[in-house]
Amino acid sequence: MHTIRIVTMFLLIFSLTCSGNVFAEVNQTTFIGTVGNSEIHMNVSTDSNRKVIGTYYYDAFQKDIMIDGTISSDDSINLTEYDEYGHFRARFCGVFVSPDRIEGVWIDGKKGSIDELPLQVTLYKPDAPPLSSVNINHSWQGRYLRQNGVFSPSTIDISYNTGDSFYFSMKSASGSHTGGVSGVALIKGNSAIFNDGRKGTLTFELDGQKIKIKQSYEMYYYGGMGVGFSGEYVGQNEKLKDVSDIDFTFLNSVQKDTFKSLVQEHYLAFQKTAQFTFPTEDLDNFGAHAYSMAIRGLFTEVESIIMYRDDNKFWAAVIEGNNVYYFTNTNRTKALPRTIEKWRERFKNKPIIYPSN
Repeated sequence: MHTIRIVTMFLLIFSLTCSGNVFAEVNQTTFIGTVGNSEIHMNVSTDSNRKVIGTYYYDAFQKDIMIDGTISSDDSINLTEYDEYGHFRARFCGVFVSPDRIEGVWIDGKKGSIDELPLQVTLYKPDAPPLSSVNINHSWQGRYLRQNGVFSPSTIDISYNTGDSFYFSMKSASGSHTGGVSGVALIKGNSAIFNDGRKGTLTFELDGQKIKIKQSYEMYYYGGMGVGFSGEYVGQNEKLKDVSDIDFTFLNSVQKDTFKSLVQEHYLAFQKTAQFTFPTEDLDNFGAHAYSMAIRGLFTEVESIIMYRDDNKFWAAVIEGNNVYYFTNTNRTKALPRTIEKWRERFKNKPIIYPSN
């Protein structure tokens, strides 16, 4: 039965990552360690193409479980676990913190959600030297939120900080587009790095109470259009800016006061649209400045337009729910300017409400 399992494993096709520095000159390696609170033994071998194949078993059950993976040039390792029929069951994800020791996590394939904490994994060679004490910087732990992320929020949760590595999960967004990534990063002092095995990298830098994150271009694979993970992150108890703090920089202080007085409680609705601001042509020849605003992925649903003259005359509209609200402090209370009519061509089915009338 054991031989059949091994033959089956060679027929399985997949693409995952491991550390080439550790296995490059050996064919067979044995590790012992733990998955969660359970003790295990793992035996793996490699070929000239840096493919990894082997088995592991829980000491309490003594039943071989099939695993395989591939080796890359960085110090990260991912292995796939299969049941006795060759079906995917779980993943090992980790890093070599030394040539003799792996730290990482075991992720249940039936769950695997970025919101669920996997089991911690520690593996080491039987003849590995005793583990020396490691100075653990506890700042590499907890939840951090991206600053200046009103329209592009991002959260990182860091756990299993050993001083040599940590497990992280990130969720980010840009407008309605979302993304997420999780993995094990290798700690080097106040820095840490995550490699996904496909040239994607995240670098983490501790800066006081902040974590600065930079990503390679390849990490955009993990999110929708415009979703990224770079930025400065602060502890979850820090006060962050929200939508009510959004400032329309194209208006001066007097114009802002006039506009707030005009739209009153609808001011927040305009702020909620201000992820992207686009200069817009004054089709009415009012001598006005015009700007339209919108949220990524929510065009025709979360948009607004503001027209204004230097003499503080305003024409403005915003989508709220299924309606478009129009405001002006001119005598043009029910005749929409051509500029605004052009703006609303894509959602003309939304009725116009005239609060300023």
